[in-house]
Amino acid sequence: MEFDNGARIQGFVSGVGAKTDGSGGGTMRGQSANVIYIDEMDMVPNEIMDKVVMPIMITYPDTVLIATSTPIGKREKFYKWCLDSNDFKEDYLPSTVLPQWDRQEKLIIAESTKEAFEAEYLAKFSEGTYGVFKPQDILSARQEYSYKETLNMNWWTSYAGVPRPQHLVKVMGIDWNKNAGTEFSVVAYDADTQRWIVCENVNIPATEFSGDNWKKEVIRLNYKWRPDWIYADEGYGHTIIEDLKLYSFNLRGKKNKSAMDLETEKIVDRLVSFNFSSSVELRDPITQKVIKKSGKEFLVSNTIKVMESQQVWFSHDDKTLYKQLQAYTVMKISANGKPIYGVPNKKTIGDHRLDAFMLALGGLFLQESIYAPSNAFVDSTPQSFTKEELTNRQSGLGKLSSAA
Repeated sequence: MEFDNGARIQGFVSGVGAKTDGSGGGTMRGQSANVIYIDEMDMVPNEIMDKVVMPIMITYPDTVLIATSTPIGKREKFYKWCLDSNDFKEDYLPSTVLPQWDRQEKLIIAESTKEAFEAEYLAKFSEGTYGVFKPQDILSARQEYSYKETLNMNWWTSYAGVPRPQHLVKVMGIDWNKNAGTEFSVVAYDADTQRWIVCENVNIPATEFSGDNWKKEVIRLNYKWRPDWIYADEGYGHTIIEDLKLYSFNLRGKKNKSAMDLETEKIVDRLVSFNFSSSVELRDPITQKVIKKSGKEFLVSNTIKVMESQQVWFSHDDKTLYKQLQAYTVMKISANGKPIYGVPNKKTIGDHRLDAFMLALGGLFLQESIYAPSNAFVDSTPQSFTKEELTNRQSGLGKLSSAA
């Protein structure tokens, strides 16, 4: 729209997801403006703000930026501008200022959840309205330690407060990816403190020799951590899993085994393939009825409950897991009503480390429910057996098996 005095009003649509090639907001690039007005600011990706909108701010010395939005729970630019920045002035205008509010209030409250009402009508930055994991739970889990410290037994007793570190139950989660590389996550559970502590998260990049490198890493981490179980994504890693099992099994016939050989031959019993798309069977502890959930739905719901316990630790240095927990959201709802999880920008943030972390947590849950079906639970707080209890159960019940 152009006026007689030469002034112009131009409108642009940014989109709610940043493009992987960095070309998001292309029609806005190279523009200039005296006034920039952004509506639904909390939906605009950071990449577009940083690479497209902010450069427009310097085209004139007195350019004004105005942003309005319904908060959706993100803790990004709009949140910081409203609550933390001295460079911006906040005008707080909830729906309650509207003259017709009194006539609609009861109906709106009756049809809204508490969090949705606070965000949509009271314009509050409510917890959990955007991401799958609550910011307060993520911040609680981010602890001041490095993964290298977890190799020191004294660290477990003096810093982590674990009275019997020799009884930790450990699970390794593996998420293979031919583009982003494979993520390995080792999580230890302490029954005394009921705490889950991440011991190591590592990425092995995708290369020409990816398969061999990933198998070597499984063998290395298995020797290093002696996990009770290894839960690996079956999808892309199906062949690798079978190769590892065969290699591990064949080692049992080898003479003059090294210490690593003795640990590697246990992989065949520890390694469980998990299919994100298949069903997981759980048993209701009261009715004993078998309940089926999709693999991905189970992993996410289990991780949410573990995170909500605020008994999870991961290193403050692990920015990858921190960002993925923050960005993880329900991308859409499928035709059959199932949530589709992911991150808005898979290339820059991704979710593969988070998948490996969730596999480690889920593996512990599934294995304990196999050995104690009468104590299995679906919607209660996750808990685990001690190493001693697991040893007693294994000696009486035989090998572990997959519940997926």
